[in-house]
Amino acid sequence: MPKKPHPKKVPKFDLRNRPDTAKEPRIGVSLEGATNPVWRFSHMDWDGPWCPSKCKDSGIREVLARLANFESMSWQQIHSGTGSHVVDVTGIIKEARDRIIHLKKEEWADNLCSLRMCGKERLWGFLRSGIFHLLWWDPEHQVFPSKKKNT
Repeated sequence: MPKKPHPKKVPKFDLRNRPDTAKEPRIGVSLEGATNPVWRFSHMDWDGPWCPSKCKDSGIREVLARLANFESMSWQQIHSGTGSHVVDVTGIIKEARDRIIHLKKEEWADNLCSLRMCGKERLWGFLRSGIFHLLWWDPEHQVFPSKKKNT
């Protein structure tokens, strides 16, 4: 008796694995209104390639000062004027997607956000209900490489 062909395995973050209908988040992600950011550190990835320990001692002060500065802004202001933005998880590098799976955070993937600190430096996390759950320190802008203009 011939074997049944196995269906081709589709990666977890592939668009074919997403529901066809519009999805309502369980906990709203809203960039509207005047909600100011709140930081949460309990989801930090301390063992991965973008561990916050890679932040130079002198840089920690600047990162904390930048976060304090963000607290005076609404999420709408942060996303419209600082180079920070919500990111589609399919656009990040494979190593970062695999790390999200390893951390069992796939359900948070639709809320992935990049906060621009200075130059190439980014803080990555999940934005849920106005709370930014810090995940990674990306000093070289590796997680979501930008395409250079005119190339």
